Amino acid sequence: MPNKRALIPVVLGTICLLESGAALPACDNIGRPEVFGIGDKWEVPDESLLGRADFSKACDALIGCYSTAGSSKTTCDRIYASDLKSACKKPFEYKAKALGLCLETVNTAIEFVKQGDGSTYRKMQRTAQATKREEERKARADARRARAEERRKQRRDLRLKE
Repeated sequence: MPNKRALIPVVLGTICLLESGAALPACDNIGRPEVFGIGDKWEVPDESLLGRADFSKACDALIGCYSTAGSSKTTCDRIYASDLKSACKKPFEYKAKALGLCLETVNTAIEFVKQGDGSTYRKMQRTAQATKREEERKARADARRARAEERRKQRRDLRLKE
């Protein structure tokens, strides 16, 4: 069973990072605390059980999901949980003890994200909505310009015919 005291700095660092609203392209960067309750990589503490789980794809997918306008936090969190568990199962498929330790770490991260206040999700949704509105505004402006250009072209053609 992993040392719960060792998790305290990780959880506290994550809470501080989430409160600041920062979101990194993966779970963490070297030398920085984790964003979503778990690091990019997890190695089995026991040297006899060599293996490594890579959580970076799960974290990137969570950030992508949170950043998709209109996405549901619950749905994103479910996908995140599934991705994290899959990341554990690949390297530790035939190592029951290591798989158990990895899944225990994953369950802590999943609960951390589920129980969070959702500030990171809300911030990313606001950004996604603003981006979507800006793209729609630009599309409308482009359409107006195209219509104006078409009218100019029609008037020019009429003048040339006369």
